[in-house]
Amino acid sequence: MWNTFISDNENLSHIKLQRPLVIKPNIGEQGIQVFTNIMDDADIINKVNEINSQVLIEEQIRGYKEYRVTVLNDVIIGATEKKTASVTGDGQHTIVELIHAYNQSLKMYKIHTIDYNYIRQQGFQKHDVLPTEFHLILTNVANMSNGSQIQEIDINTIHPINILLFKNINRILKYTLSGIDYLGDLSVPYTLMGSVIEVNPEPGMDIHYTVVKDKRAFLTSIVDNLFNT
Repeated sequence: MWNTFISDNENLSHIKLQRPLVIKPNIGEQGIQVFTNIMDDADIINKVNEINSQVLIEEQIRGYKEYRVTVLNDVIIGATEKKTASVTGDGQHTIVELIHAYNQSLKMYKIHTIDYNYIRQQGFQKHDVLPTEFHLILTNVANMSNGSQIQEIDINTIHPINILLFKNINRILKYTLSGIDYLGDLSVPYTLMGSVIEVNPEPGMDIHYTVVKDKRAFLTSIVDNLFNT
């Protein structure tokens, strides 16, 4: 955590994490003011100053799928894969125009935080015309509230060791309900690959309800779980 009582240089000297880094508020929601792919000291200081609260700095884990797993009273009631917002070039429209079209295509939860620094790292400026078929990631913050695509995951495909992990997290934190953000592959034991990156004590249900095929069964599972404990 960034210490506001010491100098920037002292804070930087305490950061022993491998870069790139993630910088975000200590308390936040919906992916707001979460910055990824931070590489240099100047950018660290700029992002810390931009966030008007206590700041967390974490090592960024890349290359894995990202999920939200929700646990209620020691039962996993939903699992969803989150895919970061992205656009594909057509050789005619600028990145800004493609982003506008992407938001227009979404019924709800438009992308509100675009990582132009990460776009530059991919070799582009926001007013560039994106080459045909080039897949441009707009942000590494996979959050439904920030325009991410979401997909239901069959709970039965989650590895038993991972199920035990998620239940233990909920139990150790003494939460009734928790939304666990996980990087890895739910079908592969976390001991081989995978990391928990965040635990949300008041997660929204939209991330599951929006994509589940049987919405009635999903709601029934919540009610049954609440009244059978």
